Amino acid sequence: MAKAQVVWEYQPGVWRRDFAVIEDTSRSGACIRVSDAISVGAKLNIKWHQEQFSGVVKYCRREGEEYVVGIHRETPENQA
Repeated sequence: MAKAQVVWEYQPGVWRRDFAVIEDTSRSGACIRVSDAISVGAKLNIKWHQEQFSGVVKYCRREGEEYVVGIHRETPENQA
């Protein structure tokens, strides 16, 4: 598990920043743990020591005091 910085669009034009723990990554997405819920469909950016990428939240579920967030990684083909 690695620590990362996550920035997401909380409301249109309003961005929030938090730290996350990266649970898992793949070419198509990632799973992170954060202290605040992030809405499904929110656009976000993740930056950590190995890379930086953007994506869209596919799910967010509470586990104890944290939230587990599934992210679909954006690629040049699917960016709008």
